[in-house]
Amino acid sequence: MLKKQQYREASRLLEISRREHPRSPEVAALLGWAYYSSEKMGLAIGEWERSLELRRDGNVEAALKKARRETQVHADYHQTDTSRFLLKYNGPAIGEGLAREVLATLEQ
Repeated sequence: MLKKQQYREASRLLEISRREHPRSPEVAALLGWAYYSSEKMGLAIGEWERSLELRRDGNVEAALKKARRETQVHADYHQTDTSRFLLKYNGPAIGEGLAREVLATLEQ
């Protein structure tokens, strides 16, 4: 299901599997991937942390580190839009004034 990008169905089946096998690091890791692929970062991080509590795994550690980094980056993002464009930007680095100027230029 994950390889076929059927993340909702994969999550549903893995949640059932987790209830049946709550101490399985493999199920927690796979559920983390399903959540991550569905852009449910908080849930993915929780599952990967659970997986690592049960067993160390370099791939899960790397995925967890990446998800935490992405969560922090996304927290700094802002967005501004017009009827034709959506601009996402790093708020502290760019500022709303410059973002509006960019959109105005694109709209011309």
